[in-house]
Amino acid sequence: MEDAHAVIGHHVQLGLLDGDVSSSGLVLLAFGPRDLQERVLAGPLVRYTAHTICSASLLRSVLAEVRRQGIGRTLSAARA
Repeated sequence: MEDAHAVIGHHVQLGLLDGDVSSSGLVLLAFGPRDLQERVLAGPLVRYTAHTICSASLLRSVLAEVRRQGIGRTLSAARA
């Protein structure tokens, strides 16, 4: 990871899926198995912060955008 950071000059993060929750959840979910996506989308989607996605339709839209762009951003960062 240090080598990757040195080459690209940007933040590097390793994310591991633990159940249905992780700090890199949007990217892992967007590119994860379809059954995992459907299980998470079936909810319940629990609000942890004011920026938590609690709507399955919004989450589907965000995941499609992550797949299209190839990167994930939190909503608060995307709005900044």
